[in-house]
Amino acid sequence: MNNNKVTQTEMDTNVFSTLTPEVKAMAEKILAKVASYGSVSFAELNRIEGFSGGEWESLLPNTAVVLWAGMTDEGCKAWDFLAHSKLIEMKPSTPLVYWLDGASVNLPLTKGSNLKRYKKPHWLPVVFNATKAGSQIAKSIKCVEAIND
Repeated sequence: MNNNKVTQTEMDTNVFSTLTPEVKAMAEKILAKVASYGSVSFAELNRIEGFSGGEWESLLPNTAVVLWAGMTDEGCKAWDFLAHSKLIEMKPSTPLVYWLDGASVNLPLTKGSNLKRYKKPHWLPVVFNATKAGSQIAKSIKCVEAIND
């Protein structure tokens, strides 16, 4: 009998092993919400306790394009981890989604696909969906329960 065999749940849990306990808890809550509902906006993520209320912004690399503002350190690090780990994916949305969700960024909207042209900050509304890997991890570590905490 091989006692060194690692279960899928243990492997999935190890994905979060580099995170602090606070960032790990936030990442699990974000992943739970995104995996449970799909097409989740930053405005919806703001409803997760501890996600908003800080001074962090999320920008597209090498641009003046703002995705969201007002995140806590834990919220920003958790979102960044999930996006870079390819557990959630981002797609452009409309401001209407944010207005219906009750929050937006007070900046001019981006237009077109050439996002590097902006010299001053502009807002790109986006929504998030869980990737296949993200959905599997959410199920295997039961982080859907984290959304109810």
